[in-house]
Amino acid sequence: MTSFWDRFNFRIKHQLYFRILPVVGLSVLAVGAFSGRLLTSRAVRTYMEQEAMESSKALDGALERLSIKALLAQMEQKERLDTVMRSSEKGARRHAAKQFLHDMLLCDGVRGALFVRVDARGRAEFVGGALDDDLATVANRDSLIAWVGQAWRGLAGADWLDLITRTSWSGGPRMMNVGRQLSLWVFDPVPLAQTAPALPAAEIAPPDAKALRTALLLPAAINDEAFAVSWDDTLGHGGRMQLVLLLEIPYLLGTWLDPDVRGEMQLVLDGHGRLACASADTLPAGLDMTISGPGILHGVDGEDVARLLARDAPGGIVRASLGSQLNPEAVLLARRAELPIALVSALAMSKINGGLVLYAAIITLMVTIALLGSILAITSVGERLSNRLQSMAHNMEEVAKGDFTRRMGIGNEDEVGRLISYFNEMTADLEDAHHLLSEKTQNLRIALEKMKRLDKAKDDFLALISHEVRTPLTSIIGGIDYMRVVLPSDDTAQGRLLTDLGITEIVDIVESSGRRLSEFMNDAILMASLQSSDIRMRLNPTPIFDLCNVVLSSLQETIAARRLRVENALEGTHWMPLCDRELMTVALQKLLQNAAQHNFEDGCLRLREVDDVPGLGPAAEILDEKTRLEFLDQEELRRWAGAVRWRAVEIYNTGPYIPRDKREALFQKFELVGRIEHHQKGSGLSLPIVQAILDNHGGKVHVESVSEDGNYFYLILPAVPTGPAFSGNDQRDGEGGVSRHEEMDLVANAARLEVELHDLRA
Repeated sequence: MTSFWDRFNFRIKHQLYFRILPVVGLSVLAVGAFSGRLLTSRAVRTYMEQEAMESSKALDGALERLSIKALLAQMEQKERLDTVMRSSEKGARRHAAKQFLHDMLLCDGVRGALFVRVDARGRAEFVGGALDDDLATVANRDSLIAWVGQAWRGLAGADWLDLITRTSWSGGPRMMNVGRQLSLWVFDPVPLAQTAPALPAAEIAPPDAKALRTALLLPAAINDEAFAVSWDDTLGHGGRMQLVLLLEIPYLLGTWLDPDVRGEMQLVLDGHGRLACASADTLPAGLDMTISGPGILHGVDGEDVARLLARDAPGGIVRASLGSQLNPEAVLLARRAELPIALVSALAMSKINGGLVLYAAIITLMVTIALLGSILAITSVGERLSNRLQSMAHNMEEVAKGDFTRRMGIGNEDEVGRLISYFNEMTADLEDAHHLLSEKTQNLRIALEKMKRLDKAKDDFLALISHEVRTPLTSIIGGIDYMRVVLPSDDTAQGRLLTDLGITEIVDIVESSGRRLSEFMNDAILMASLQSSDIRMRLNPTPIFDLCNVVLSSLQETIAARRLRVENALEGTHWMPLCDRELMTVALQKLLQNAAQHNFEDGCLRLREVDDVPGLGPAAEILDEKTRLEFLDQEELRRWAGAVRWRAVEIYNTGPYIPRDKREALFQKFELVGRIEHHQKGSGLSLPIVQAILDNHGGKVHVESVSEDGNYFYLILPAVPTGPAFSGNDQRDGEGGVSRHEEMDLVANAARLEVELHDLRA
């Protein structure tokens, strides 16, 4: 005890350390976190200002390249159109137009070129086109035809003011002027499939094989009023002919995508959040960056990217800090109204790790100095408490050994002084309780000895009753049976004389009284045996229909005398009660005999299975968990582990109404419902025996009575499903079964079933 208290005293002495030091530590951490936040924000702000300038230059360069490419294509178009106009052969015109499209592929950044015809009603039609070798597939041609039908559909009813002011509509083109007569329409990037991956499969880990072969190209339509109509006249289509160039986005951005810059990531996204290109070659084009889940920007989620794209961008620049609080990501988004793409730059926090490490070292030094000062300040306070607590430890150790006379001086009126006063009160109360406990222990020991003697006297009494009463009673009943055999019949003179003298009536009375006394003795001994703690049962699946038929066969005389209609609807049930066959037969015999005797003439006696018990709920949920577990915690039930379910059997009779306040008395020993002078013959133990047997089987019996309808008795029993292992046909002699000749004998003698005390399995 001393060694334990020494450790406890040590913790108490240093408890002040854990009160002051956390406050100091938290204060230092708060200052450090605030300073670190400022340091990080300043580093990120400086980087983002530099990156904003680079992104703005990249967008300006992209617009300049678009303008130059449009002017060059317009010049080539004009020169080729002049050549075609000088040619008079129709075939030469078509060949020249086709050659013009293929020549466009030789220009830098051009991956495809096509003609789109727009008629007078504004309907667009794909006329022809040329693609690079790795894009020239039937699928891509179909994709371009579908894109023409979708992206150009709204141009027929478009408000040209929207195009000029670059407000447009979702999916429509952006318009920019190139020179005085030429305008350029820029559409959302179009995904096309490549015939070969951009990199070997071993060098990347794409989401799927299709993403490797996807390329997003920027469609730019050159709108020249003069030459658009001339081309249609030359090709013989009629309408307006638009030249569309499919441009590489990396070509337009120049050197902005720099894979050698470590700690950074540059992405180009279209308006739908799809990846057009990136500074990392391992990222496949066409990847949807807005899909919910971990993203590629060091923990930035796809939903964060979607929200970033949806934010307004005054001046074309959006600054944000995404990701988790512990691992943030500085993100910059740049865009222009003329371009349907956005530039995303991400800065990893590793760029400012050096400054953070230095700052962390400074914070650590500050915390160390603060802790040392705190320790020196509180050491003296802890020492003053140590001596008083050590003294209390010694006295508590003596109290634990049984010395309740210990008392301590209070000393200072502080927390420890109050603790000492409580200790003194506790020891005084313990001393009084010890004396009282000693007296009560002695009284309980005397009462226990008396209970043992009473229990032995009960056992001796039952044994005496079983031997001294049942044996003479059996002789009396046997003698009466013999007298009935030897007495002369009523049609003889001697028989009439015996009748006149009342001898026959006396024999009937003696026989009836003897059998009633024998039945009472059997019920009393059975009830006492069922309530003993050492009763053992043989539990096996038994067909409920057969059990009830056995009992109903023994009650045919009573049923016939009262002209009862019996309905046994238990045939064909898909379960069997898990019970001791003999005890369950006794319970059913007692319950059905009670239902038959307390029934109106020409009444009904019905047996059936029910799922719900009125007033209690579903049969499978009536019993509490503790009762079910106590029943299932038997070694012989382990072979049915997991298969046991509780079922309910309803026994209905058209008997007299049982008041609600009298129903509980039915299951109490020697309790009578109604006046004693109206009580029928019986021991008053039938239903209590049923209750005791059901309790031993982990079940329950419940009664409901309706004045106009009758009485309903419900048996809740543990059961297992029928099947090959529980068919009920393999009823053998011995444990768990009864042979056919024994069953027939049971039917014949069920009405006068006698249970000897020593016959019960113990």
